[in-house]
Amino acid sequence: MNSEPHRLGSFRAWAYVRAFQALFCLVLFSLFFPLIPGHHLELLDLVFVLLIVAAFYPAHALAYGTFDESGVTYRKYFRTHTAPWRQILDVSADLKSGREVFLCIANLSLSSKAKRVMFKLSDASDAEARTVLDTLRESWKNGVVREPTGIEMA
Repeated sequence: MNSEPHRLGSFRAWAYVRAFQALFCLVLFSLFFPLIPGHHLELLDLVFVLLIVAAFYPAHALAYGTFDESGVTYRKYFRTHTAPWRQILDVSADLKSGREVFLCIANLSLSSKAKRVMFKLSDASDAEARTVLDTLRESWKNGVVREPTGIEMA
C-alpha cells in the first residue's frame, strides 16, 4: 500500500463546529455570569450546564485526520490521537446524507467500551467520498487480522 497519508474528514467543518461551540460557551458565560451576584442559584447553574451539554454532545464525535498503512491519526478537540488498525473495530458510512464516515475505535487503555469517531467528508464530491471510503475500508481490512476482543460498543 502507498505510504502517503490519505486525508479523512474536513478540517473546515471541524473548525466551524469547534468555533461555534467556543463562541456559544462564551455567550452563555457572559449571559449567566452577571446573573449570579453573590448567592448561588442552583437552577441557573443547571440550565447553564444543560445548554453547554446541548452545544457539545451532538458534535462530540466529530474529527478530522489522516490514515495510512499504520492506522488512523485524528483530532477531536485539542489532542491528536492515533489508532492502529488493530484498534479499529468497524468502519461504516452514510454517504447519502452528509457524507459521514464513522469509525468504531477500541479504547483499550481506559475501559472495555469502544468510542465512535465521525469524519465529515463535506469538502469532497460524491466520487471522492466513495474513493476515500473504499481506500479506508481496504486499508482497514489489510491492516489487521481480526481476533475476538470482548469490547462492546458505547
